[in-house]
Amino acid sequence: MIVIFEGANGVGKTTYIDRLTGMLNIRTFRPWLEAKTACKQNGTRSYGALDNFGIPVNTHVDDFYVADFVGAFNLDVVLDRSLPSAIVYGTLPGADAGTEMAMLKYWQLMIKRASQNRVLYIWLNAPYETCKERLEGERWYPKKAEYEKLHKQYERIFHAIKLPKIQINTGDTLVDTGMKRICQALKT
Repeated sequence: MIVIFEGANGVGKTTYIDRLTGMLNIRTFRPWLEAKTACKQNGTRSYGALDNFGIPVNTHVDDFYVADFVGAFNLDVVLDRSLPSAIVYGTLPGADAGTEMAMLKYWQLMIKRASQNRVLYIWLNAPYETCKERLEGERWYPKKAEYEKLHKQYERIFHAIKLPKIQINTGDTLVDTGMKRICQALKT
């Protein structure tokens, strides 16, 4: 089984992921975080070491590797972001919408195969002010216009996703209620 959580910073991905992985007793994989942790240099996080070898990290490429790896080992896993976020955040320089959608289609085929068709895509979202409040004190958070652009991109991707999927507005849905929706979707 593969459960994929997507959404902008501050929507509650970590809260939901921690709750779900505790219930299901499965591992969370955060490709972007795993890469950063693996590349600590002098107490700071850097992609430099892997970049020196021409190994792409925190890009759309990782997401295909992850899908292939999960499938090869038949792992049950929760992914904290994947290719949809890479598209939303623009880590595919120069790609047009057609290329992005072709990659998204191929990624979905890989994810379905890797999960043996036991997959759930979850898009968490919330109003800008809610996310901004949740992230008070964080180093990076987008301005309102940028956040709205991210939201529209996530919405575009959500509509293009052909996997089993649900959307939860964490600004007006209690975590327990959202978790019930997720558990129900996982049963079907």
